[in-house]
Amino acid sequence: YALGATLAHLLVGKQPFAGVDPTLAVETIARNEVPRIEFPEEIMPELRTIAQKAMAADRDARYPDAGALASDLRRFLAGQLVAAHAYTARERLMRWLRKHRLVVAIASIAAIALLVISTIAIRNVVVARDEARAAQQRADDRADQMLVAQADALATTDPAFAIALLKQLPESSRMWLRARVVAETAVAHGVGRGMPAVDAAAYSRIAASPSGDVVAIYSGDTIQLADPSLTSPPRLLIERADGISQFFWFDDDSIVVATDKRVVLRVHRDGTIKTLDAKGTSIALVMEHGDGRIFAKVDGDLRELDPDGGPPRAEIGPVKSVDRVDGALLYSVDDKTLVIAEDGAPLQMLHDVDVAARLFVANLREHRIATYTDKEVVEYERIDGVWKERGRWLVEAAHVLYRNKVLIAIEASGVAYLWPGRPPSREFAAISRDRAITPGAAIATDMGVFVIGDSAIFALASGPVAIAGYADRPSSFAKAGPYLVTMARTGMLRSWDLRRFYPHMASVKNDAHAIAVDTTRAWFQEGHQVVVYDLATHKLERMKGELQAFDHSSVACDGPDFTILKLDEDRRLMQKEPAQAAVRTRDGTITPIAGDYDVAVCTPAQSWLVLKRKSAVEVRDARTPERAGRVFEAPGELRSFGINERWLAMRDTAGGVTRVELASGRVLPAFNVGAGAELAVDLRGRIATTTKDGAVVLWVDGKPRTVADKLEIGLLSGHPFGFLVFTRDRAMITIDHDARVARYDIGEVALSVAWGAYRVAIIIDGKVGILDIRDGSLVRLPWRASSVAISVDGASIAATSRSGQVSILRLEIPSEPRALLRWLDTVTNATLEPGSTELTWKK
Repeated sequence: YALGATLAHLLVGKQPFAGVDPTLAVETIARNEVPRIEFPEEIMPELRTIAQKAMAADRDARYPDAGALASDLRRFLAGQLVAAHAYTARERLMRWLRKHRLVVAIASIAAIALLVISTIAIRNVVVARDEARAAQQRADDRADQMLVAQADALATTDPAFAIALLKQLPESSRMWLRARVVAETAVAHGVGRGMPAVDAAAYSRIAASPSGDVVAIYSGDTIQLADPSLTSPPRLLIERADGISQFFWFDDDSIVVATDKRVVLRVHRDGTIKTLDAKGTSIALVMEHGDGRIFAKVDGDLRELDPDGGPPRAEIGPVKSVDRVDGALLYSVDDKTLVIAEDGAPLQMLHDVDVAARLFVANLREHRIATYTDKEVVEYERIDGVWKERGRWLVEAAHVLYRNKVLIAIEASGVAYLWPGRPPSREFAAISRDRAITPGAAIATDMGVFVIGDSAIFALASGPVAIAGYADRPSSFAKAGPYLVTMARTGMLRSWDLRRFYPHMASVKNDAHAIAVDTTRAWFQEGHQVVVYDLATHKLERMKGELQAFDHSSVACDGPDFTILKLDEDRRLMQKEPAQAAVRTRDGTITPIAGDYDVAVCTPAQSWLVLKRKSAVEVRDARTPERAGRVFEAPGELRSFGINERWLAMRDTAGGVTRVELASGRVLPAFNVGAGAELAVDLRGRIATTTKDGAVVLWVDGKPRTVADKLEIGLLSGHPFGFLVFTRDRAMITIDHDARVARYDIGEVALSVAWGAYRVAIIIDGKVGILDIRDGSLVRLPWRASSVAISVDGASIAATSRSGQVSILRLEIPSEPRALLRWLDTVTNATLEPGSTELTWKK
C-alpha cells in the first residue's frame, strides 16, 4: 500500500491524502475506502492501474508483495502487458501495432497496393460488364428494330404474319412505340383468326345462318357448324356416305341438303333430320334462304317442296333454267324469255334475252334486272308494266350485283360502277390474276360489298376498293354478324372481326370532304350542306335549313345540338346581315351571331369561340355562343392572332404582341416581334413567328431565337407539344418544347392535326396515313381518299374519296407494352415459333 501511495505521489505530484485531516484519512482507510486520485491525462492507463492496485481497499486485491509490484513495473517499462491492467481489444491491437511498426508498415503498403490493384481490376470488370451489357442492349435493339422493320414491311400484305412477328418482341424492348404503329397498320389491313377445318383435297364451301350466329361448313360428305369468331372448334352436324351435292340455310334452325343419291333432307341444329319428298330422280335445289319456301328442279320440272316432308306443294312446270334472286323466282321456259315470279305479284316476262348464255341479278324494289356475260352487262327497268333497257356496258364481268340502287360489276382488275348514259366508272384493284374469280365470290351486305380475290378479300361501298383481309387462295366466304369468314382451298378457315378494323362506309356527293370526327360522329361538307354520320346508327343526316346560307370553307364549331358556320357572302349582301357567322340548330333554325367582327373561329378542342374585331378579340364559351364573352384589347390595330385552349396572343400592326391567359384573364407584359407573316402560340404561352425570308423565330420571355430558316412556309400553327410548320414543298417541320426541330417529307399535304396526340392525318400516295410526329413513323390505312380528318385524341379517322365514298374508323390500341401484347393475342391466334417461317394457329 505504501509503495502504491508513493507511486501515486510521484505520478500526481502530491500525496493521495494531501490536505485531508489525518484522523479522517485513517477513518477512510479503516472503512476500506480508496482515496480518489486525479491522474494527469498524460499518465498511461497501465501505470494508473498499477498504483490503484497497490492501494486497493481490499488487502487481497493488492499485490501480494513488493516483488509482484516490481514485476509489473518492469513489464510496463519493457512495453509488455501489465498483469494488473484489463486491456480492451482496441488497446491490445494498438500495443501490437506499436510493437511491430515495421511489419505493420510493410503489410499496410502491400494491402493498399492490393486494394488499389483490386479496385482497378474491379472497375475494369464493371466497365467491361457495362460495355458488354450496352453491347448486348445494342444487339437486342438492332434485333428488335429488324423484327419491327420486318413486321412493318409485311403489315400491308400479310398482316397476320406481321402481328405474329410483333408477338415475339420482348416486353422490355424499346421498340414498342414503333411496334404500336406497325400493329395499327396491320390491323387496319385485316388481321383475323385461323383454324384448320377440312381436308384440303375436298371441295368445300361455307354459308352463314340468317342470324349470323353460326356458319355451316360443307366439305365432301360432311357439314359442320362453327362459331364465326373461331374461338372454339367446329362440331359435326351431318355426315352422309352417299355424299352431299348442295346445301343452304332454310331458316335459322335448319339446313336443306341434297345428296348425290337424289335425296333431299332438312337437318336441324340439334341433329334431327326430315326427308323431303321431291318425287324425282334428277334433283337440283334452287337455293335462297329466308322466306320459308323450298324450290327444286326435279326431272326438268320446277316444284315447290314441303319443308315438313309432305308431298310437293306446287308444280310450276317445265323450265330450262331457274334461280332465286332478290326473293323472286327467275326462270326460263325457252331460250329467249325470262319469267319473273314475285310473291303476290303477277308473272312478268322479259323477252328477247339470251337466257341460256346469261346470268341474272335483280333489285326488284327498284324494278330492275341486270343480265351479264363475261363481255357485257345489260340492265332493264320495269316502267308502266313493261321491261325496258336502261343501260348497256362493255365490261368483262365475272360477277354483277346490286348494292342499294348501284349496279356493280366485278372484274379481275377491279370493280366498275355502272350508271345509265355514262361509261363504266372503274376502281382498279388486283382482284384476280387469271380472271378465274370463284363463283359466288361477291356479296352485298349492310357494311358494303365483299369480293374474293386470289389471295385477299376486297371491300367497297361506292368508291375505291380496299383490302378487308388476306387469305391463302380463298374459295368461299360468308358474312356472319360482324364476322367475315372464308374457307381456303387449303382447308383453312379464316375469320375477321370487322368491328376491329373495317370502317363505317357511306355515300355522299363527289365533291364532299371531311371536316371533323370524334368518338361518335363524323362531319362532312357536301357542297353547301353539312352531312353528319352517326357511328351508332350508321346513318347520314343532312342538316336542314337554307343550304346556300353558309360558306363551309370555314367551319368553326360542331356540337351535338348545333353547328357554328360562316355565313355566305351572298346571304350577307342580300339580307344586309352584319354578322359573319351563325348558329344552325339540327332543325334548320339559323341564328346569326351579332357583332362587329370580321373573323369567327373556334379553338382546336372547340372550347372557345373567338370573334376578331379591328383592335380587339372577344372570347366566348363555344357551348353558349349567343352569350357575350370577354373582350381583350390590343394596343393598336390587330394584324394577326393565335389562340388555343389556354392562351390568346394578339399582334398589332406595329409588331407588339400581347398574351392573355384565358383561364384567369391575366394579361402578360407586351413585347415587340417586328413585322412577320404568321404568328402562333403553344400551350405554354410561347410565341412563334415567321419572317419574310422563311425563318421561324421562337420567342421565350420576349427573347427571340431562330429555330429554322430558308423555308417556303405555308402554315404555322401551335400544337400541345410545340409548333407545326407546313411548307409549300410538302414537308412538315415540328418544333418541340425544347426547341428541337425535325423535318418530315410527307409527300402530300397534311390535312388534319390531332390536338390531343402526337399525330397528323395526311394523304400520301393517294391513301390515308397517320404520321407520328415524335419519330416520323406512319400508320398506313388501305383506303384511297381525297380528304381526311382526325379526332382530337388521334384514334378516329374520317375520309372521303373523289367518288363520294365516306370511310370512318376508330383504332383503339393499347400503348403500354404488356397490355399491347395481351391485345395482340385477342386480335389473332397466329403465332410464330422461334426460327420458323410458318404461321401456327393456336387453338
